[in-house]
Amino acid sequence: MACEWPAAPGATEERLHLRSVAERLLEDTEYPPYVDMQSLPVAGLGQFEETETHEMVYPTEILPQNVAPVLVIDLDETVWPHVPHLVEAVSEASGVPVTMEEFRRWGHTRKIPQWADQPEVMAIHDQIQRGEHPIFFPFVNIAYPEARRTIAAAVRMGHQYCFLTARPPSLFDVTIQILEKNGVPHDHNTGLVDALTHPIPHQGQLYCTDGALDGVDAYKRQTVGAWLGALRENGWEGQMVVVDDLLKPFQDLVESGQVVGVALSGPLNEHKEPYAHEHRVPSWYSIGDLLGQVHSLAVSLDPSPVRRFDCGQGRVLEIDKFVVGTGAFTLDTIPADAYRFVPDYS
Repeated sequence: MACEWPAAPGATEERLHLRSVAERLLEDTEYPPYVDMQSLPVAGLGQFEETETHEMVYPTEILPQNVAPVLVIDLDETVWPHVPHLVEAVSEASGVPVTMEEFRRWGHTRKIPQWADQPEVMAIHDQIQRGEHPIFFPFVNIAYPEARRTIAAAVRMGHQYCFLTARPPSLFDVTIQILEKNGVPHDHNTGLVDALTHPIPHQGQLYCTDGALDGVDAYKRQTVGAWLGALRENGWEGQMVVVDDLLKPFQDLVESGQVVGVALSGPLNEHKEPYAHEHRVPSWYSIGDLLGQVHSLAVSLDPSPVRRFDCGQGRVLEIDKFVVGTGAFTLDTIPADAYRFVPDYS
């Protein structure tokens, strides 16, 4: 099932989401009707139980650091659609129309001559990109709902993750705001950091590409290669999954099987052939399925006879791995003597 972008009305000013409309959409929360918590999938893929305050408790699987998967996730055209809506917004706001075909010819909105040669158009471009335009929603970006849910599920499965974007450092603060408005899990407590100063990626960190437009690919490749090398040197046996719409920077790593390369189909790669061993997928539903397989492998690499889940409130759920296997399960389908709650002494 593909994620659908809301149909755009015909009026020019309403063609894209306006600020108030988008913010309202992002603030809407759907609360499911009461369900039996015992019947929901465990392994980070669903809620587990209700507390006395009727809040949902999400168990987080505790994976050993030497097998936990590491996810490196792009943002534009991956977590949210960006370029087609930016092209449309700048075209409408500036009165200088540009088509997606013209964008593909030049490869970047800053390289399109009819915009780049006009400072007043680029001022509008930058205003929209920074989220400061009085009409158009910041970045004209609304995350795919399944991207948000899948990343949250990966966190509950005990995966490590970070964001590595081609956006420059000057857009770090506003990108954090967009992540927050979309409810995408991320680290709220760290500021701008050069990815190459972190020997391994930090959980939930947003890393911007510190380089010129023509150096983005090289910077991304150098960063992921350095992280992968450092992890292996420290005895890490897990899988690194790179989720991007364009896997060109990581082509050698993908084709050699050193990383799992996942490319979300979209307007920037629709005319490009997948690389060898690349997973070209139509939606985040497929990415979720793939991460489930990655997770099962990580669980199988852990020699422990039990799977452990942090349930909060100082409790850990221990489950017989021989009974539940390495994938998702529900407590109401396994014997009561196959699991137990123990105090969390960590």
